Amino acid sequence: MPLTCPALRCGVLSLLLMPGALIAQELDALAKKGRPHLARVQTEADRGGTHVPSGTPVAGGEQFPLSGPHWPRATPSGFYKEPQPKGELIHALEHGQVVVYYDAPGFKGLSVLKRWTGQFAGPWSGLIAVPHAGLGDDLVLTAWRRRLRLDAFDEAALAAFMDAYMGRGPENPVR
Repeated sequence: MPLTCPALRCGVLSLLLMPGALIAQELDALAKKGRPHLARVQTEADRGGTHVPSGTPVAGGEQFPLSGPHWPRATPSGFYKEPQPKGELIHALEHGQVVVYYDAPGFKGLSVLKRWTGQFAGPWSGLIAVPHAGLGDDLVLTAWRRRLRLDAFDEAALAAFMDAYMGRGPENPVR
């Protein structure tokens, strides 16, 4: 289903008026161009979605958890300069958010991440970007049970990943 579906289009009309905003046709074209990257998406078994008290250790030693016990609060969509708690990030994935882990993706990568996290800010179909030291140029894209590691920032690959998985979390799928 293209990103122009009604669940994600709710903010697209306002995006048309924003300087530098992606219009739906541009995003669809990027997603189509990036689809070959989806062949490398790793899918893990569902580890459940039990809510545990905030502060409870979750995800063991996993750097980029994809499911499992998590805290009652979800990380809101947005661009973050500080790491966010795994317990909240897992809950955001359960909501259908896409979480991008970055370190040094370059000027263009940071610009796109900042802009897109502002444009895709829905509680059930948003984008979260969080820093993760040691990745260098690499990025790790995550959704509920899905992970894609990129060697460098790739706008088309990110658009394809968002198109495939955003809004499709198990708690309240919106598409």
